[in-house]
Amino acid sequence: MGALGMFVVCLAAFAQAGRDGPLTIPPHPAVEIVGLVGSNHERVANPIAEADAKAFNTYRALMMAAMANHQEETTRLKADLLINHQASTFTRFVCFQEKWNGIKPALVSRLAGRQKCLSQNELDQFKAALANTISLVPEEPNSEIILLALLLDIPVPSKILAKIQSDQTDTSKAITNLLRITPTPVERILALKSHVGHATVRPFLWSMIENHLPEDERKQQDNYLCLARILMLEKQQDAALQALEDLVTREPSPEAHYLLGTLLLSRGQAERATQSLLHAAVAGNPFSASARKLLPAIARLKPSLETTRQAFDKAIPLILQGAFKGIAFRANWRTAKGGTREVLVKADPAAESFTIVTFQDGALGLAVETTTTAMRLLLNGEKEIREFPASQGMVPVFWLSQTERNFNFQFNTVQPGHGAMTKSMASIATLPVIISAESRSRMLAHFLECGWIPANARQIGDIFQADWISPNAQDEKLREITVKMDNKAGQISIIFGAHAKVDLMFNNHGAFDDAFAKAWPALPKRACEKLDADLFSRLLGSLMGLALDGIDIAEPAAK
Repeated sequence: MGALGMFVVCLAAFAQAGRDGPLTIPPHPAVEIVGLVGSNHERVANPIAEADAKAFNTYRALMMAAMANHQEETTRLKADLLINHQASTFTRFVCFQEKWNGIKPALVSRLAGRQKCLSQNELDQFKAALANTISLVPEEPNSEIILLALLLDIPVPSKILAKIQSDQTDTSKAITNLLRITPTPVERILALKSHVGHATVRPFLWSMIENHLPEDERKQQDNYLCLARILMLEKQQDAALQALEDLVTREPSPEAHYLLGTLLLSRGQAERATQSLLHAAVAGNPFSASARKLLPAIARLKPSLETTRQAFDKAIPLILQGAFKGIAFRANWRTAKGGTREVLVKADPAAESFTIVTFQDGALGLAVETTTTAMRLLLNGEKEIREFPASQGMVPVFWLSQTERNFNFQFNTVQPGHGAMTKSMASIATLPVIISAESRSRMLAHFLECGWIPANARQIGDIFQADWISPNAQDEKLREITVKMDNKAGQISIIFGAHAKVDLMFNNHGAFDDAFAKAWPALPKRACEKLDADLFSRLLGSLMGLALDGIDIAEPAAK
């Protein structure tokens, strides 16, 4: 879940803060937590009050750091919760909801010696917290946590191991491999090498290869390739380039040439990248298909970039003009477990109305509409629509600032009638990427540095389309994203793989009306004075449920 889940937590927290003033420690925080995670987890209902009180400020700071997109501070605060506040409800909630995304890599990296190591006392506390977390939800074990426990030699009950191994996921296969061998460095490398892309495994492999293998074994092609992949995944580009150039000189192989070619491409060395990919394109190896797809994209790179730049230059003013009139947004995706999710958002700056609707597996999750006169709410399974005074409704207001390569995002909510959405649009209008063609060119260059290439970009009338492709250091597969912009219709579509799509209508806030209408069936209405804590928890829980199963984008983008 990761970023999306934390974003939803922050959205709800700021909404509550906007309504009631500064956040305060609730008298019984576990009551809300139980409402979110469901009745199967009532063991969380008796937290240690003192532990919760000590942890709450850290948890609140974590939400704010995540909202401000301060990644290092977010990770530090997560680690602080886990190591120093392991008994608190908030720590358990973050572990349960986030499935440890963002917590694991930072701490594992430190344990592997790549950052300042934990003291023995910190390590003991960390292991105790990990064992404690495993015991929290034994009937719903998280394979990421179990893998981390095994890597740290923490005993895991056989019943939990059996359940995870039956899942047949990549992580469960790694666990199975790890259980079959004795924990020596060489045997662990052999067992986990196929899982080099795994964020939990990478730091251990790096540490083992760098620090534990004899020189002759470290230089063996398979181990060297494993190390090169880890370096690329960890953004250690100079070290990865040196390792790959050394490898293709000593023991050239299609895999080494493919990795070297993709790395050179991200560094802007298209000619050298082409030469390496030609070696990888030879038929009969797993990297041939991807190399052959990358080569023509590199050959067309300059005209594709120019077409993309011109399309952005033309579309951005139209997008901005349309956004002030109204925006309708729809995202739908298939989860990693085969379910479906859909989110619809409609914002009308002129009327200051804001609507969000969610569907899970075709059934309504929630529908909330806020206007200057009222707010209405319908949750899954309910037989009546609640109507509240406008004072209970919240409208999002956000500010964006742009650095050389990134956007900084700040978010809050205000009561309707304060021009929030118009202020948000005005914030976007001042961004350099909006008003400066030079800034847009730099952003395109940054996409290339991140490994994304606009393959076959074309402009036909009012419609622009580009199939962006990117090699993956983890395997031979290409990631693909299709971007379509229709200036006449005022629509942007982004397709992530075969099972995730985002549509944005930027001059027609009446778009997707059929889907919005489905969220408001003919039901009795009930007047309510205030959105109480129980209802707020259910609202937050419904939003959280959207991201629990992840997103399946395993297949190439649909055209």
